[in-house]
Amino acid sequence: MTDHTMDERLAESLRAFASQTTSSPDAYARAKQEWQRRDRRRRLVMVAVAGVLIAAADVVGLWALHASEQTPTPAPSSTTPPAVSRVVILP
Repeated sequence: MTDHTMDERLAESLRAFASQTTSSPDAYARAKQEWQRRDRRRRLVMVAVAGVLIAAADVVGLWALHASEQTPTPAPSSTTPPAVSRVVILP
């Protein structure tokens, strides 16, 4: 078999296949609507994920600030001598 006959057989097969198929006049419009719907959904999901991350970061930050305010500081006892760095000696 030569390349010429293979090309003819391939072209004939493709023509036969094309004659059996039917085209839909609104196929592109339907495909475009589907692409746009997927794009809108993807964007909405990304906005929702970003919102959840920001809210979680805010909650963690507020919790950390609140927790640091409630850290008990040891009360000075009357039996301990004053710190030397606070003593001022006047001439």
